[in-house]
Amino acid sequence: MSVTWFVHRSDLSDDQLRAVDLPRTAHSLILGAPGSGKTLVLLHRAKRMIDEQGIPPERLRIFVFTNTLKDYIRSTLALLDIPETCVTTFDHWCREFYLAFVARRVPFGTHGPDFDAIRTGVLNKLRGGVPLSVLPNARDPHHAPVQQSLLGDDETHPAASPQAEFPEFFAQVLKCPLYDAALVDEGQDLTTEAFEILKRIARHVTVCMDARQQLYEQRCEEPDILQTLGLRKCNLTILGAYRCCPYITRLAASLLRDPTERQAFLTQTKTVQREKLTPLLYIAENANEEKNRLAQIIKDRQLTGDRIAILLPNNAKLFSLARLLTEAGLEVEVPSKGGRPTEYPTHDFQSERPKLMTYYGAKGLTFETVIMPRLVPSSFHQVSPERLEKLFFVGITRATRWVYMSTVEGPTLPVVLELATHERDGTITIQRSADTLPLTGGPAKPAQPKERQPADALTDLL
Repeated sequence: MSVTWFVHRSDLSDDQLRAVDLPRTAHSLILGAPGSGKTLVLLHRAKRMIDEQGIPPERLRIFVFTNTLKDYIRSTLALLDIPETCVTTFDHWCREFYLAFVARRVPFGTHGPDFDAIRTGVLNKLRGGVPLSVLPNARDPHHAPVQQSLLGDDETHPAASPQAEFPEFFAQVLKCPLYDAALVDEGQDLTTEAFEILKRIARHVTVCMDARQQLYEQRCEEPDILQTLGLRKCNLTILGAYRCCPYITRLAASLLRDPTERQAFLTQTKTVQREKLTPLLYIAENANEEKNRLAQIIKDRQLTGDRIAILLPNNAKLFSLARLLTEAGLEVEVPSKGGRPTEYPTHDFQSERPKLMTYYGAKGLTFETVIMPRLVPSSFHQVSPERLEKLFFVGITRATRWVYMSTVEGPTLPVVLELATHERDGTITIQRSADTLPLTGGPAKPAQPKERQPADALTDLL
């Protein structure tokens, strides 16, 4: 499968081209709705900086928030002749910097590395400037284990190490920027502290963001980013979210509470609806039936040649569903576990296999079909209603053609009930297990009696 989400520079919109060509005389903040091409802008901007402005690849970084988005972007870098090492997650970079210049071990919290503490340590080091005498020495054999760890589980090229990229760094206090340019995707999920780090390590910073897709508690509002970067206002807003079809945009817009924001989001969509393909909410009689229907939907969408993403709230449910779909005869891909092997293929964004990922991991990605199963209260316990609406907004806007959602009879999430009300205006189709409808929706028909299916003993894993 080719990288179908990539668009060549000659096919970019006027707004996207203006964003690509923004000068480097000051930092830049670019706003854009889902599907407006913010990631494309950063890639073409990086290409321009390397080819036309003479920035060496080792002096440029594209920072993202998740490993999934990193792998997604790296899948297309060969088309631009940009080395894979130019793209990394911000927290991975901070971890490697911490090990190189702060301490031999990173601090740990309850669930793994304490990235807040790591960022604080990195920023304190950058603010203070520490002489060479107290830094790890790359030539000292006693520090060999630390140097080896700098490559990490998913980094195999020496250029991933701060020492290899900027050896002069060891010959002076920590005051000289590591990079000529740092390009940041999904900037709404970074903190003010993170932006101060970025400003200190790069002579120029370009940030792309959309506040509507902010999913984390520690967030950075647009005014905070502007103040940290020394800007009075954003440089440009990319209009024309051409990737999302109107049905999907209308459904996602219903989750935006502010009427002005909702209307602005709707008017940015310029894509023409070329087929009757309304989002579908399927209400199954039980979890086993939902799983069987899901398997059939996946097979049908594969026949159309769609790239498919299946979104789950966490990795535990993701790997449970991967097992059930594999047992049903489907090949699916899962996120990599930090380079550790899994029993399932890991994400290859040039393959045709459906991709399982979390809502958080899907940020910044696009697929023709997005599937959101198990929309039941037990799947989203301890998630606030506001956060749940944002999760659904992010999930729905990953799709460019069609969204399939499924739940089971019984207690229903308030956000699902809200989406269901839009059946009356034709924005979504609701189908129950006894309905005889085309898979992509249509007018409801009277339910037909059918035998009740026994629940699968494995479905509680979902």
